[in-house]
Amino acid sequence: MTPWIPTFASLLAVTGVPLLVLAVLASTGRTLGRLLPTLVSFGAGALLGAAVFHLLPEAYERHPSVGFVALSVAAGVIGSYVVERWLHKVQHTAHEAAPREPALSAFDDPAMVAVSFGADAVHNFVDGALIAAAFLAGTGPGIATAIAMLAHELPREIGTFGVFVHYGTRPRRAVGYAFISGLLAFAGAALTLWFGEETAHAAEVVVPVAAGSFLFVGGAVMLSQLKAQRTWDLPRSQLAACALGFALSAAAALLSGGH
Repeated sequence: MTPWIPTFASLLAVTGVPLLVLAVLASTGRTLGRLLPTLVSFGAGALLGAAVFHLLPEAYERHPSVGFVALSVAAGVIGSYVVERWLHKVQHTAHEAAPREPALSAFDDPAMVAVSFGADAVHNFVDGALIAAAFLAGTGPGIATAIAMLAHELPREIGTFGVFVHYGTRPRRAVGYAFISGLLAFAGAALTLWFGEETAHAAEVVVPVAAGSFLFVGGAVMLSQLKAQRTWDLPRSQLAACALGFALSAAAALLSGGH
């Protein structure tokens, strides 16, 4: 059987299940507003956990050079910061634009939304390429890889959705961003199936860079939460949510065999 069919069927599950959950969250209206601080803390933990338990081990597995991985992670952190600062300048120079519809969050930061979207898009592209490469090796490895991807994808996508809304994106638009980002998984898979595993090997180069971007976004979200509380002590519910997001990412990595 051609690997195109099982690959795309698996990607429909890996991207579709999180999107359904996000659509439900987006439809809760005011309830989402009340849950937002907890959801954002969960998102920060999930993003940090995805970097520590999924992307970094994968980077070290596929790139034995510790120096290369360390420099790439640093490039992801610093590059995300530079892009975010540059987008802030662009945002301020175009401040006379028409006012946007009020959002659920008081944090209006399109620059951080753009950085978060970029990190999510790169990660999804690589995931799609890796799933396709696994199906090229056989149906069994492909299904196992897709299940592993879904296990860590669900908490991470919920977390990214929370980050989007936290930084001023309306919930339905945040779901749209997640949908567009998910399409890049299909692009990564299609390129790999068309050109062979070399595409997946090339995509693996950006895995540690994506890890650095997730570390930057997760840390920035936690700092913004602390700033909002005007104290270094977050409510226990938010600390518990952050720990839960981190733990779910760890559990997904362990259950999938290390990453």
